[in-house]
Amino acid sequence: MRTAQKQDILELVNTLHQAQDKIRRNIAEGEGVFAQDMLAQCQECAISIGEVVEASEGEGFVTVSYVEEYCDVLYHIHEELNVSKNISANKLYKTLRKSLLKIENSIKNDVPVKKEIVFLPYKASMWDSLESVWRAADADPECEAYVVPISYYDKNPDGSFGKEHYEGDMFPEDVPIVHYKTYDIEKRRPDAIFIHYPYDNNNYVTSVNPLFYSDKLKAYCEKLIYIPYYVSEETNPDAPEIMKAKSGFVLSGGVLNSDMVIVQSENTKKLYINILEKQFPNVNRNYWEQKIQGLGSPKLDRVNNVQRDDEKLPEKWREIIYTKDGIRKKTIFYNISIAALLENSDILEKIKDVLTFFFNNQDVVLWWRPHPLYESTLASMRPTLLREYREITKQYKEEAWGIFDEGVDLEWAIAETDAYYGDSSSVVQLYKEVGKPVMFQNVSVRVMEEIKAADVPIWPSAFCVDGDDIWFVHGKMNVLMRYSMKENHTYVVDIISKTEMFQPVLYYGIYKWDKRIYLIPCRAKEIGIYDIADKKYTKLPLENIQEYGNQMLFCKVYAYKNYLYCIPEYYHAILKINLENNNIEYITIEGASRKCIGDTVRIENEIIAIYSRTNEALFLDMTSDTALIKKIGKEDRKFVTIANIDDVLYLFDQNTHTVVKVFGKNYTEEEKFCDTKYETAKMISVFPNMFLMDSVYSHEMQIMDDQGNVVFKDKSEPRSQQGSLTSIYYSGIENSGGTEKDKLVYFSRTQYSMYQFNRDKLKAQFTLSLDEKELLELMRLVACAEDNEINENDVYDLKIWTKKLERMEIMRGEVHCNCGEKILEIVKTILKRKCS
Repeated sequence: MRTAQKQDILELVNTLHQAQDKIRRNIAEGEGVFAQDMLAQCQECAISIGEVVEASEGEGFVTVSYVEEYCDVLYHIHEELNVSKNISANKLYKTLRKSLLKIENSIKNDVPVKKEIVFLPYKASMWDSLESVWRAADADPECEAYVVPISYYDKNPDGSFGKEHYEGDMFPEDVPIVHYKTYDIEKRRPDAIFIHYPYDNNNYVTSVNPLFYSDKLKAYCEKLIYIPYYVSEETNPDAPEIMKAKSGFVLSGGVLNSDMVIVQSENTKKLYINILEKQFPNVNRNYWEQKIQGLGSPKLDRVNNVQRDDEKLPEKWREIIYTKDGIRKKTIFYNISIAALLENSDILEKIKDVLTFFFNNQDVVLWWRPHPLYESTLASMRPTLLREYREITKQYKEEAWGIFDEGVDLEWAIAETDAYYGDSSSVVQLYKEVGKPVMFQNVSVRVMEEIKAADVPIWPSAFCVDGDDIWFVHGKMNVLMRYSMKENHTYVVDIISKTEMFQPVLYYGIYKWDKRIYLIPCRAKEIGIYDIADKKYTKLPLENIQEYGNQMLFCKVYAYKNYLYCIPEYYHAILKINLENNNIEYITIEGASRKCIGDTVRIENEIIAIYSRTNEALFLDMTSDTALIKKIGKEDRKFVTIANIDDVLYLFDQNTHTVVKVFGKNYTEEEKFCDTKYETAKMISVFPNMFLMDSVYSHEMQIMDDQGNVVFKDKSEPRSQQGSLTSIYYSGIENSGGTEKDKLVYFSRTQYSMYQFNRDKLKAQFTLSLDEKELLELMRLVACAEDNEINENDVYDLKIWTKKLERMEIMRGEVHCNCGEKILEIVKTILKRKCS
């Protein structure tokens, strides 16, 4: 029985209580005829209650028997009033009340309340984002679950509605479908509505039927619940660039109008809340904490539950996948995404290059499954490419040497294939979930081109200076390298990790001590130590490391006596590493939070680190190992980078785009140093009375003295970045103090150049590069890579990857718990709380 239905019945019972009180008064006043008439009305009302309960709970239900007993009591009292005028009104009232209370208590305690839960998918291929919640609700005796697919429209380039689509006949056979025209949502007013389309009319490609926009649905139910139709890569939820990139998904009607939003993880929940809190500063964060729930995605349930089933393969597909000897070839799922289409003008050339490669390499099978909205997006946003794309797909289908999958069962396709190749998309997360290899395609890479040493960009993600040597980790490959300034030669030293060779920014700090190279983790889970003499790589584990997920751990490393001090970016403590015995001490930070440290400087024996976009700074005294957080400058400052000249701090305020000078005993005094037009900036002290500032995005570098005079300025356009090993990050200057205070080296990501300063002048500018011998060594190390997730690049392309796949045994990953059941239980609890 529905909640509203039960409430209606209890209101009828309350009406009977009132009627019985009136019957008592009529009898007491000798108005027997009126009492009899009221008794007859009570019987009619009781019969209607019994009929509703019986229709809901079945014949013979206990409440119905109590209703029958009550009707008998009413009948006997009615008959007794015919034969006797001397009747006790109170006695009859007590008899009626006792019988009616049995009905009332039975309705409250025996009649179960069923929640009507409605699922409104629009595309059958996206049903997996709701399916496991529906299955849990369908199996739950407390729920009545309905799947009501709704229609949707293509959008024309001018934003008007084009062709209407309805995919109710494309759902799995075991899912009972109710047509949206027969389900009157306004009249039925379900307890909960689940949706997976959040954009309302703010989508350039498609729109669901406007009758089902989120603002309308919200008025027809107790709880409107949105679950994204995709799963995304886990990212740093506090990074401004990530928040900016994801804002369009988060600030949508479906998110804002829903009562609950179910996202894939606690990390994603934090990202949503950060974006919403920034957009709505007057809304208490606790509101968003309650609204956004990181319970997991039903898509993960589906992909874990579906197994390979070759019986479903069409005969033509079976002939492609199996050799004549019955041996199954490795099968590669190829996916092209909407985002890559919109961001790359030559995406079709890349597709043709991929098809050519697989046509010439049929020891592996291509299973091409375009995004279901790919053609619609082309028609709406890239109409000039639509004809060529259709010609490509038409030829591929006609030649029939590979598989073209236009079906709706994505998870079965994942089960049937062995690895993923293509663009970054929600499908990637599903392949990761089941532990299958992934390679992200790079539009700029052509797999058939010959690799030359001059075409391989060499640049550091972390480096340190040791005399005439610069030790560094390659910015895109976790390979240790050494550049000799004296010889002007780059040496490939060794691979750092076979299983994480192409993982981005594993290490952000590097320091050479004696014959050892210390690597300080950014996204790695431990400190790395490479013994140069023995050519061995060891790891130092860190405490509580798993709770940080993919967050960046440390941002800078400083040497003091025989110790290294690792300054955290998000980690909960400062690390102090004893270089004699590799023991680690954890220096806790008084008043620390999970805010991000943005930049640091060192003034003699003190390190000052600013928390990004705040006026809070961490002060570490390395002589006493005390760490305190203090406020510097004005309260409303949003400092992001820092430099110093002597004991005066120079900070870039991202809020006002100014450089502020902060000074005084406790750094509470400040004055504006200069205005800039920069969106953000990197700042580094270079000379005794000067600092270098790089504008990051506008590629302007200048050196300023303590009077604000520009003594050196350079503005260069970024070097052509045709290769895939170039930096995907912003440009800007990265520095390393090394071991010699008078010899400082800085790296520009704009020009991929090293700048070497000696005290008061620029001594040299040089670019790192390989010769053919070192390229061969690099390729040898690359061949050892065992990453389960790789970005296609200039030295590890589709050809190398597929050859390795042919020899691999694909293992299935760990199966996770059922997200659908968790989501349903939370929703039921909230609905019960609402009811009570």
